[in-house]
Amino acid sequence: GLGSREELDADAFRTAAAAVAHETVGYAGTLAWALDRALALPVEEQARAVVEGTAIGSYETARWKRDERKAKLESLVLCGEGDGLADAAKRAATVAEWTNRARDLVNSPPNETTPERLAERAQEIATSVQHVSADALGPDQIEKLGMGALAAVAQGSDNPARLVVLRYD
Repeated sequence: GLGSREELDADAFRTAAAAVAHETVGYAGTLAWALDRALALPVEEQARAVVEGTAIGSYETARWKRDERKAKLESLVLCGEGDGLADAAKRAATVAEWTNRARDLVNSPPNETTPERLAERAQEIATSVQHVSADALGPDQIEKLGMGALAAVAQGSDNPARLVVLRYD
């Protein structure tokens, strides 16, 4: 269950959806959630939390350690009605998707995600999304801006430093 009715909030829905997605990711292709208008939490908030929890809970952190990938959850069915329900679910799915993309970068091994590759990936993202731009400062620019600590730490690596700046306008 989600807990007592009086204590239900978006976090309870998000946590429950993440737990269900995590436990069923190896065999379930579709999950369905019933949204309840009788609860104090609006159905749009319920939907947002369930979508976020499902997407984030089904994320596989150790994908580089396995030869075979687990089955992937393919769809989430939200059962309920409400104004703005589809928009709330779509926005939550977008946020969760980008959260998982960031997790991929963080969880990837350092020999795969070097500073240069990270800068390239930022540029790829920026060119694929409207209103986003990316700049990557190299070692000389980092020194010129007086970022001594970053430059000093980077000297201990075979890979030259990059400072990536993503802008959303």
